[in-house]
Amino acid sequence: MSWRGEEGGIAAVRQIHDLIMTPWSHVYLDKSQRQNEDSVTYGGFTTAGTSWPGVFFAEDQKALDVLCARKDVDANRVGCGGLSGGGMRTVFIGGLDPRIK
Repeated sequence: MSWRGEEGGIAAVRQIHDLIMTPWSHVYLDKSQRQNEDSVTYGGFTTAGTSWPGVFFAEDQKALDVLCARKDVDANRVGCGGLSGGGMRTVFIGGLDPRIK
């Protein structure tokens, strides 16, 4: 998905490009880590020894596992790109997972 909707992804698939779309339109590092009056999750991740970037990286590694396991994908030629929150995730997975070339 993008800030402008799903149309670009749908158009890419219709042109026979592989595509993985994520369910959120945006991602912020401070999600549920800021104290609010009604917040029951404040500090939940940080006190558990992880962070939202750590969760995102784990999710992206699992998506990469699925992608690389497909017979129609050359696992030696996998790349990643994104804008905004997707760009942040691209930096994490590109720097930490050797499967991203």
